[in-house]
This record gives sequence, structure tokens and C-alpha cells, in this order.
Amino acid sequence: MTLLMMNLQKLFVASMVLLSVVTTGFAEDAFELRAWTTRDGSVLEAKLLKREANTIFMKDENGQEFKVAFAALSIEDQEYVAALNLPSLAVGNAVARQMKISKLLGDTLETASGVELSSDAISGKVLGLYVAAKSCEPCEGVTSNLTTYVEAMAPEYKSKFQIVYVGVDTNAEDEKEYLQRHGVQWLSVPFESEGKARLLKKFKLNVAPALLIVKYDGTVLDNKGLRLLEANDVRMLEAMIKPHVR
Repeated sequence: MTLLMMNLQKLFVASMVLLSVVTTGFAEDAFELRAWTTRDGSVLEAKLLKREANTIFMKDENGQEFKVAFAALSIEDQEYVAALNLPSLAVGNAVARQMKISKLLGDTLETASGVELSSDAISGKVLGLYVAAKSCEPCEGVTSNLTTYVEAMAPEYKSKFQIVYVGVDTNAEDEKEYLQRHGVQWLSVPFESEGKARLLKKFKLNVAPALLIVKYDGTVLDNKGLRLLEANDVRMLEAMIKPHVR
């Protein structure tokens, strides 16, 4: 391995882009060697091997295989991968464990005004499961930022994305007041719904605020969605949504 390549891979580690070295083999490479750029400007020459959910598998010019978080790539590289329409494979036996979100949530969701809707209203969409509470001080700023972020999405992506509020307040009145005060147009899991506990347990959502980006079939696209708000670039979420909706 050349000194240049070693330095480039160190940059990937330092920026938390290089997740781990993969020791298992892949099928014959389908793509040519190209330069990949991360959001912090690091560059690495590598071949694309495949995509599994929100992870991209690559091989460098020396044959070493590694994986990179999709969200850590530059916007241009995210758009490149999205345009390939690669099948987003679930890791390991995750496919067998998938469950439609509607099965977890139960039969109904609520609008901010309290109107009940069938959980089928989210069918086929990519969801942002947002955990927050009136009693959670850090949630105030995050809720406002999330509202602004979603409003900035292009219409063709905004129509295919739905925030589902998962409130963790201790009473229904606080939850209702919180949503109405922020004026959000989200759906929410009813306060008394048993689905809320199932959802929190399945996805290990044990802190607030938290944002999980997930497909309707239960496939997790990003379990740390708040970093999308920190980057303040809606194209990151749009690129994540694009391969998974029609």
C-alpha cells in the first residue's frame, strides 16, 4: 500500500467515515475505480461494490474492502449512487425481521388537531420517526429545525416523506399542546397506543430527541437522523429517499 493511500484511509478513519474493514469476499466488481469524496473533503480512489441499506461497500486499488456510511459521502456522490438505482439490500437476516411500520403502530395515527387516520396513510412512504416531549428542553430547538428542514424539501420528495411524532410525555394534554404550539403538520402515534411502546422497543429509541429514518417495511435507512439537521442540507435526505420510493 502506498503512503498516499495510507494517509487517505487515515483521513477516512479520523472523519468517522471508514466504519470497518470487511474481510468477507464479494462478487466480481461491477464498477470502475473512481474518486470518492466525503462531506469533510477527504478523497479516496475505490470501486463501488454494493449497497446495503445506508451503507456503501467499496474496494480500494489494493483490493482492500471497506464500508462507508451513505450519509457521510458528498452530496454529489450520494446523487451518483442514488442514480444507479442499486437494490438496497438488508444486512444479514434483517429481511426476515422486517415488519411493516403499520403493524407496530397499530390501526390509527392522529393529526396535530386530533383527527384519527388509518395507519395505511403512510403506506409506501419513507418515515421520520421523531421522538420528543414537551418536558425535553433540547427538543424545542430540534422540533423547530426539523419543521423548517422538511418544509425546504423539493415537492417530489416532500410528498413521499412523512414525519411521525412519537411523544414520550407523561400525559396526553402536554403532548397535544406541544404539537399545536409548534404548528406542525405531522402525524403522531396516539398517546394511549400500545404501538408506541412496541416502536420504541423495536428500534431502541430510548432517548429524546431522536430521529429515525425508516422505510414503510421497517428497513432502517438512518438511525441517527438528527445529523441531517446538523448538516442543514435537505439534499442529503432527498438522496436517501430517492432509491426507496416510486
